[in-house]
Amino acid sequence: MDEFSKRTLTVECLQKVSQEVKLYGWIQTVRSHGKIAFFDLRDRLEFIQVVGTTEALASTIAALGQQDVVEVSGKVKKREERYINPSNVTGTIEIEATSVNVLSKAEALPFDMGGKDLELQLPTLLDYRSLTLRHPKIKAIFKVQAEVLEGFRKAAKSLDCTEIFVPTIAASSTEGGSEVFRVDYYDYKAFLTQSPQLYKQIRDNATGL
Repeated sequence: MDEFSKRTLTVECLQKVSQEVKLYGWIQTVRSHGKIAFFDLRDRLEFIQVVGTTEALASTIAALGQQDVVEVSGKVKKREERYINPSNVTGTIEIEATSVNVLSKAEALPFDMGGKDLELQLPTLLDYRSLTLRHPKIKAIFKVQAEVLEGFRKAAKSLDCTEIFVPTIAASSTEGGSEVFRVDYYDYKAFLTQSPQLYKQIRDNATGL
């Protein structure tokens, strides 16, 4: 078993109070207070607060940058009541780090990813899409969309509907006069389909639905 397979996800730490864990993720924010330092570690599920209480660890944490990828080993501890963060799923616990290893150092960011909101103009938001999708508020939009889609899927399934998957590329453009996106498909020319309506209508006509 490799080391990565032994990882613990952030939300799993809620069931591992007083246990040693190993986490991997991205740095969300860093807060240094001299001999003690904190950072928020984010993985695919949530983020969790990590604290370094030794001078060496505090120095290591202070040097971390946003979006650095790190490996953290430490013990899960309950937070004192006055330090509980009710707005976060893992706000009742924190990780007291024993080691923090940087796996990949991020380049300087073009904007601040640590704020509650991501105040960017649309062109910037899209130009850096692979980065802005990591922001909790932006990511939440897609989580809501996924839940809505899942609700539609369950409702359709209860009505005995069959989900179909239509082509994403076609041999010719299906929208006359519209701007199309051409791609090279091996030795052929192809176009991204703009609407699945044509294929859905073919299916409906063929099945009599």
